[in-house]
Amino acid sequence: MQLDWYLAPFALATLLAWGVAVVAWRRRQTPGALALAVVMLGVGLWSAMDFGQWAVTEPALLRGFDRALYLGVVLAPPGLVALAQDLTGHGERLTGRLLALFAIEPLAVQLVLWTPELGHLFLARLQVQPGSPVELAVTYGPLFWVHSLYSYALILWALVTVARARRHASPLLRRQLGTVLAAALPPVLANGLTLFEARTQLALLRNLDLTPLGFALTGPILAWALFGQGMFDLVPVARDRVLELVRDAVLVVDRQGRLTDANPAADELLRLVDPGLPPRLAGQRLETLLATWPPGARRSLATLRQAPAADELRLPTPSGLRRFELRRSPLSDRRGRVLGELLVLHDETERLAAQEALAQANADLQRQLATVAELQARLAEQAIRDPLTNAYNRRFLDRALEEHLAEAQERGTGLSLVFVDLDHFKALNDTCGHATGDQVLVAVTRLLDRGARSGDLVCRYGGEELVVLLPGTPKATALARAEQWRRQLHQLRVPAAGPNSGPQVTASFGVASLPEDACSASALLAAADAALYAAKRAGRDRVVAAGLTATNAAP
Repeated sequence: MQLDWYLAPFALATLLAWGVAVVAWRRRQTPGALALAVVMLGVGLWSAMDFGQWAVTEPALLRGFDRALYLGVVLAPPGLVALAQDLTGHGERLTGRLLALFAIEPLAVQLVLWTPELGHLFLARLQVQPGSPVELAVTYGPLFWVHSLYSYALILWALVTVARARRHASPLLRRQLGTVLAAALPPVLANGLTLFEARTQLALLRNLDLTPLGFALTGPILAWALFGQGMFDLVPVARDRVLELVRDAVLVVDRQGRLTDANPAADELLRLVDPGLPPRLAGQRLETLLATWPPGARRSLATLRQAPAADELRLPTPSGLRRFELRRSPLSDRRGRVLGELLVLHDETERLAAQEALAQANADLQRQLATVAELQARLAEQAIRDPLTNAYNRRFLDRALEEHLAEAQERGTGLSLVFVDLDHFKALNDTCGHATGDQVLVAVTRLLDRGARSGDLVCRYGGEELVVLLPGTPKATALARAEQWRRQLHQLRVPAAGPNSGPQVTASFGVASLPEDACSASALLAAADAALYAAKRAGRDRVVAAGLTATNAAP
């Protein structure tokens, strides 16, 4: 063993790398943590083998350590790629197939290194140089440089992935991704110095490999970015991933009218209308891609592209007519120069169909409500009408009489009530039949109704009794109208069943008024009823007013 001061950094780098690997492994559910653990495991192996290479003096051990350090070297570049994909929201790209491809180069390196017939292609010469300390002079073969170019390509891939994501990130995420980019600088610079010394053979660094020391500094910086800055809570979903998942068709068109980008929904829509489109749509003129669209749809799109606006676009497809809300937004750079435009087609077919169905259902409901209201009105009307004569019934009379009585008392106006009773109605039913009796009731009711004013109420009180309520009518006027009705009844003939002619119809009338004869509804009805019976006792076919004598019979 030979120990010297320059071995201490490698020992510290080993402990630091493996410590970060343990922390990352314990938090492996965090995006990027598992990849960081792999990178730091490799860096720790790399540093440990470098330490062993400089700490031993046995030539066989020197050569063994120099080969073994590549167990760690080959893990770092693909691990950085995996870390970059995870941090930028593309972890789903790390499929088993891709990881298997990543494993090919590390396995090939180990196969070449540990096969005697092939080892010179990677390490052309491993010569032990005696001295203090004992050193190993290494001459690299062509496969080493191929390995170096491949490793740098992976590291460049990782850096470009992070840099592109940083351009579109929010300020906070931009700062965190900047930390990741800064963490890549120490190992790149250290490896560059090491390769430069090996290529020029200047021996300025005593042939020390500084790359694991640079990676040892990278580990804590990445760990701080992941776990200290809270990046695992703020890992952005990349914008292209959002466009892949969004259901709206999104088209990006440059100033020359060429399609520069289209999300899967837009690609599917374009091919749905025209299945003959070429496999690659980017670079094609939009007018060419829309050549098979209906003229109306092309005109809508052309009109919309004249100014930022929204419009409805109808597009026939094999599955039927689809309706889209079409929106256009100009795309400008920071200087305000228009670079192109963004077209978004939002499928409104289902929503509009549901809206129209809802409107139709609402219209149907309104018609049904109108029908129900009409039926309710009919029922309400039937509830206050006599089914035979269509005159108001007694229930309605009781309510209307109370209302008109209160109004008459409040305003001081007159209110008269005429009781009508058909003479000898039972005999008419017995002689001519109930059908003829019903016809007589209907005819008398119509005669009274024709002579009624607006606001007068004709009611069937019961049996052959009818009541006419005359609001605002004094007693003298009510008597005159009752007499007029009595005389008109003499002209009324109702056809009778059979050969006999219809009977002559007469009636007795009782008249009572407010306030002369009563002060309440029940008293007014009673006064008119008493006058009616006075008319019947006096010989029928006459008009009697409450408190007065009967008029003469009909001439």
